[in-house]
Order: sequence, then C-alpha cells, then structure tokens
Amino acid sequence: MKKMWRIVVKIVRMIFRRELLDELYRIDKTFLLNSIVGFLIGMGYGFEVNVYFIRYGLSALTGAVAMGVSWELMPLITALIAVGRIGVAYAAELASMKVGQQIDALKTLAVTPWQYLVFPKFIACLIMMPGLTIFAVFACFFGEYLVAQSMGVNMETFLNLAKSAFNFSYLIKGMLKAIVFGGVIALISCSCGLNLEKEQESAWGVGRAVEKTVIFSFVAIFLINFCFAFSF
Repeated sequence: MKKMWRIVVKIVRMIFRRELLDELYRIDKTFLLNSIVGFLIGMGYGFEVNVYFIRYGLSALTGAVAMGVSWELMPLITALIAVGRIGVAYAAELASMKVGQQIDALKTLAVTPWQYLVFPKFIACLIMMPGLTIFAVFACFFGEYLVAQSMGVNMETFLNLAKSAFNFSYLIKGMLKAIVFGGVIALISCSCGLNLEKEQESAWGVGRAVEKTVIFSFVAIFLINFCFAFSF
C-alpha cells in the first residue's frame, strides 16, 4: 500500500512540475494558428458544398453537412498542424541536445531523459490537443456558417439541421482522436529526437530527426484516423 502511495505521489509531482507548465504554454501558442486554419477550411468547404447543394435544391441540408465536416475533419487537421508546429520543435530540440551531449550529461547526473524531458511534453500534448480540436471545430463551423449566410441559405434551417445532425458520439470520437493523436505526436517526435545514431550527431542529424518525425507522424495519424472510422 505504501509503495503504491509513493508511486501516486511521484506521478502527481511529475505532473505539476514547472517543465509541464512551460510545455503547456508552448502548445498554447498554437491556438490562434489552429483557429485561423479551421476558419479558412470551413469557408472553403462551405463555399464548395453550398455551390452544389444550391444548384440541386439541397441548400437546406448544408447545416447537417457543416456539422459532420467540422467534427470529422478538424481533429485530423489539428493533428497535422500540431506535427508541424509542436512535433517538429520537440524533435529538433531533443536532437540538438543529443548533438550537444546534454542528454549524456543528464544520464551522468542519474536523470532519466524520458522522465525529465519527454514526460512533460507527452502530458502537455494529451491535455492541450482536445482544446485545440474544439477551437478548430468551432472556427470551421463558424466559417461554414458565414459562407452559407452570404450565399442566401436559410439560417434558421441551417442551424436547426446542424443541431439535429449533432450526435454525442461526434464529441466522444473527436476528443478520443485528439488525445490519441497528441500522445502519438509527442512519442514519435521525442523518440526521433533522442534516438540519433552516433554518426548522425550533427546538424544533418537534427534535420534527419525532423524529417523522420514528419513522415512517421503523418503515417501514424492517417492510420489511426482510418481505424477510428470503423470504430464508431
């Protein structure tokens, strides 16, 4: 019992370390970029959908389509943005520390790099990705709403169909996707940054770590998204 309590206390201390707060603030800077991208995607999709739906007399259905597109597309887009904004930074930072032998210095001081450097990044991604996703979903839907309004779609019908199309499973699926994506991005980027071969410990090696992060993260994200499509 005492051993379990010590483990719990240790985990709580790790969660509330200064390093975690720094990582949360670091990811927080992505909110604006994510919201802008979501808004632009919503406007683009809204225009394309409304053009065809109005042409075939189906403009009343655009609200339902907007809701589905927002919740299905934006968790994926948010994850891809996070790779470019957060994952790449993690990989470059850790690879640079590896090249500068700072990782070896931590090991000499009996500090585990994964516990000290990776764990705060991992937890920060798990916490912040759902928030980023929700902001992106609302921004995307708002963009679609503005476009539909400008194209003369009946807004009362638009909102009513959007409400009726919303299913609680959309929220659960979106949040689960965001959490899984966040964890995968953190683990892949940190792993690529830390696992540099001895002969790759150079500026070229840092670039190689970043390249691997983008490739592996994109493949993992699309694969996970494919799996989620069959799970709900």
